[in-house]
Amino acid sequence: MLILRCAFFKVFDSGHFFFPNSHSQCILVNMSLRPVLAAVLTLFAALPALSQTAVEAILPNGRQIRPAGTWVPLAPYPFAIAVKPDGTEAAVPSIGFPFALNVIAHPDSATPSVRRLPGLDARENDPNIEVHAGLAYSPDGQILYVATGNSGKITLYSTADWHQIATIPLDSTVGGAASTGSFAVSVLVSGDGHTLYVLDQGNWRIVVIDAVEHKVVAAIPTGAYPFGQALSPDGNHLYVTNIGLFEYSTVPGAKKEDELATGLRFPPFGYPSKEAREGAIVEGHEIPGLGPENTDRGSSLWTYDIQEQAQPKLTAKLRLGDPITELKGGQIGGSAPTGVTAGPDAIYVSLAHQDAIAKVSTDGTRVLGQTQLSPFTGEKFEDAQHRSLRGVMPSGLALRDDKLYVAESGIDAVAVLDAQSMQLIEHIPAGWNPSAVALSPDGKTLYIVNTKGKGAGPQRR
Repeated sequence: MLILRCAFFKVFDSGHFFFPNSHSQCILVNMSLRPVLAAVLTLFAALPALSQTAVEAILPNGRQIRPAGTWVPLAPYPFAIAVKPDGTEAAVPSIGFPFALNVIAHPDSATPSVRRLPGLDARENDPNIEVHAGLAYSPDGQILYVATGNSGKITLYSTADWHQIATIPLDSTVGGAASTGSFAVSVLVSGDGHTLYVLDQGNWRIVVIDAVEHKVVAAIPTGAYPFGQALSPDGNHLYVTNIGLFEYSTVPGAKKEDELATGLRFPPFGYPSKEAREGAIVEGHEIPGLGPENTDRGSSLWTYDIQEQAQPKLTAKLRLGDPITELKGGQIGGSAPTGVTAGPDAIYVSLAHQDAIAKVSTDGTRVLGQTQLSPFTGEKFEDAQHRSLRGVMPSGLALRDDKLYVAESGIDAVAVLDAQSMQLIEHIPAGWNPSAVALSPDGKTLYIVNTKGKGAGPQRR
């Protein structure tokens, strides 16, 4: 079994700092002192928590990591983080085998402790513990809401003793329309704690839940393959990133019991192409087209008015990144908007395929600016079209005190930007494949979740 870790950094003040070979973890960053120090927390899957400093590792890909700060191991494949409103606790879901929920008490202290559900000796999945890549605390910190992936529900935990209070299935009939096959990706809680907003990737929609009555009250469509969501500071808007491009359909005439004889031997068309847009007859099958590749349904940010919490209204659709083109050397695959966070003056979206951060107006209608994150400049780091070489892969975002923190999954670091000017301040070295970042309530500590930790550890039987 892979031993994967999450780490925390305590970081102080600034000064450019970049480590190109660092990799993933959860990080706490203390922003009040001087030269960059980080505390990394990492928890081994079957061992008691033991914080470490001066961590170094050679990854399977040959890169070396030297994450700043204190490292505390967590269960395999941590992928997100939620911080309790009073800062005394953080929760991290691990989506490796076995699925686990890590609860870190006093995460910014010198000796944090980690409670794992199921216990540290678990050797197989516990059907009662289901997690995915999203979770959130209630405003009073008494409840933790956990998205469960293909279980299609939200599980509620009491933070007092960690018993399960209830589960809320997303499959339901709302407004006369029935939905099945829900896939719960992430969950947000309204400021008053009365409403939950859940991304359902199985049905490409937002599910609105009454958090008091524990029931679904509304559902509204998103674009193609919704991925991230954020609430505006005033609670009036919900922002959703759509990472996909198209909705595919079953090959006409294909039968599951005889796929080889009734399906296609090869893909029906290349992409982008006229055939992909309009459809084609292939091997006797009339394959429907996928439609235009540059619509605002995919690679986009959608904005919803949620002043009436149970009745969100779509108010804006904004395609992000370079257009897809058939020209040689052109953009293919879309910008892949993933992480999103909102401040009082702008929305910030990470464009994973373009190594960039987009700054968008609060009404979701205009791009105000875009910053490339590549730490390398000059011709030797450019392609034939004079674009910076790709590979930073920005993902999770956090915003505090006019500073934007960006998990750079591809280069094992966290970028720090000035949110107003969008100027890059520094890169903080992290663990392998940082995927999520969060800040403590006082803004003094940055937490970084490193999905792959330090790589493969010893096999434990």
